[in-house]
Amino acid sequence: MVQARSHMEEARTVHRPRPGQPDPIERPKPGRPRDAKVHQAILDTTLEMLSDIGYSRLTIEGVAARAGVGKGTIYRHWPSKGAVVVEAISGPLCPIATGKWTVRLGPLPDCGSLRDDLICFVQRVTFAFNAPLAAETLPGLAMDLNQDADLAAAFRGAVVAPKRERLAEIVDLARKRDELLDDVDVDVSMLCDMLVGPVLYRAMLTCEPSDDVSIAGLVDNVLRTLPVRT
Repeated sequence: MVQARSHMEEARTVHRPRPGQPDPIERPKPGRPRDAKVHQAILDTTLEMLSDIGYSRLTIEGVAARAGVGKGTIYRHWPSKGAVVVEAISGPLCPIATGKWTVRLGPLPDCGSLRDDLICFVQRVTFAFNAPLAAETLPGLAMDLNQDADLAAAFRGAVVAPKRERLAEIVDLARKRDELLDDVDVDVSMLCDMLVGPVLYRAMLTCEPSDDVSIAGLVDNVLRTLPVRT
């Protein structure tokens, strides 16, 4: 009983520093916090080197050297070269506003009709896929996507999903304008494939430009598959 009481009294005791003794130091938790400036510097350096030497010659060691960081700093946050590139090319800011190439579209304006909204969407996609840096990056990255399931999942989340989200917003807006039948669902994933696929095909394989006429024709063909009110 005496021993138990002694432990209870000890548990209730507040240990205060002696006069002149400094307060106990709260030590940081294990692991290093991510430095936002270093993180962005790595992504910016990756884009610069993609422009200079292309995807195939890009290395983690090269990015680390130019960014002035250790390669361990990069590997702590990205498992591979492809993972760094996926984040770098899917930056949150629209390239039209920043001047930096990215495959992210940014917010789309309300153009007044479903057709015009879809044309705007395809124009933004065309701008991204026809940039010179896209030709230096996407073919090599596509090969790595086929061999790395985790990288492919990251690509879908960072590059594909935002485009589907923009199209979902366009479809919702069209419903609010009463342009679509209420009792028929729109497969947004398939809609995205039908609009983006031809642009990517022309940009990467046939090397044919997508002008306003071809974009409008693509959208008009896709519109025929949608439950548009007549």
